[in-house]
Amino acid sequence: MREMMDLDVWPQRREEMAREAEQIRLAEVLRAGRKTSGSRLFRLAWELRRGAGVLLKRSKAWMKKLKGESSWPTSVARLGTAERRVRAR
Repeated sequence: MREMMDLDVWPQRREEMAREAEQIRLAEVLRAGRKTSGSRLFRLAWELRRGAGVLLKRSKAWMKKLKGESSWPTSVARLGTAERRVRAR
């Protein structure tokens, strides 16, 4: 109780509170920076994987076309064009 009445303690306490607030602010800034770069990295990796998947899919279809294989399933490939249209509905 005596410390509360001492006038020398008040400026010291104010400085401690200001330092603590500054540390909290800096910690939040660091955390926010990590989230942003991590999010960007995740999005970049996701887009690269997606692009690689699309390229792989296209290359497989292209290789099938070169080999003369049909891209349609066997049962549908036997049907005529008109029958395919009816079945697609």
